[in-house]
Amino acid sequence: MFRVSFQEKYKNLLNAFSLVELMISLVVISVVTAAFSPVIIKKFSASTIDIPKENASQEENSSDLCPLGQYMSTDNSCINCSDVFLNCAICTKDACLTCKSGYISNGVSCTACPQNTIEVIAGGKRLCVTQYNMGDRPEFPVNVSGVTVVKSGVGCFTGICCWQGQTADFDHGYDCDKAPWDYRGCNRTVCNYYAAEKICNNFKYGGLNWRLPALNELKDFYSGYSRLNGSNGLMLCGVCGIADWNIYYTYHACCGEWVPTGDDSRKCKGSNDSCDAQSVWSGEKSNGNAYNYELHEDEWEKRGGLSWTGRSVRCVAEL
Repeated sequence: MFRVSFQEKYKNLLNAFSLVELMISLVVISVVTAAFSPVIIKKFSASTIDIPKENASQEENSSDLCPLGQYMSTDNSCINCSDVFLNCAICTKDACLTCKSGYISNGVSCTACPQNTIEVIAGGKRLCVTQYNMGDRPEFPVNVSGVTVVKSGVGCFTGICCWQGQTADFDHGYDCDKAPWDYRGCNRTVCNYYAAEKICNNFKYGGLNWRLPALNELKDFYSGYSRLNGSNGLMLCGVCGIADWNIYYTYHACCGEWVPTGDDSRKCKGSNDSCDAQSVWSGEKSNGNAYNYELHEDEWEKRGGLSWTGRSVRCVAEL
């Protein structure tokens, strides 16, 4: 019973031989792999593999190996985003993705206009324009040397005057709080021409050089920047008296016009008793009259007016 049959001996021999073959095969494969591995690695490195990226910023900064705030040019050098797109913090080679703090993206680049001003193309120039009347934001002061600032209804006879308080909507039926604008209501600072010129020339904001707009620049202010852009526009006042007030609320941020005779509490006294918030001063005058543009219904119209009349003041700076 302790005999091993020939068949069992043969089977054990076959198993032993198979194990030897397997070991030899593994050795051969290892030698071949080691011999060809440099070729395989080189071939793999030369091939391109498309890996989806979460966004263009990651693609430019990770695959191109440029630091944040730069992108890789065609000659494989890293270029600062701000060298190509003004005031840009993160970009691709084609567009700015994130602007530096305090600047706004227009989808391609960043506007250099500081907060509460907007960039417009006017008179063939790139301009920053104050989005509010001077005097109606803390950063837009009218209390400069030589300018007298009084409340509406109080007389100013120094010749360089601004009036603050209710200077718009004089009982014409306009609801001061109904218009869907950030800058609505009937309290608008207005100034005569001489104050306006001094205020803009002394305005220090955003490191830019400010002034009153030229007449041809002012002409372009209403081309979509106020009427179509709502709270992102210039939010201008218009002449009162529109029959359809619902339409008027859509186009105008307030209803500005002179005060009726006898209403002394809201006159810009010393300004021909006139508070014209619907008009904006230009920087051009002739023979005692200064030119301005007035929003009348849905028309932006050139006007000549007495230099001491109280009107809206918007300062501009060239980019």
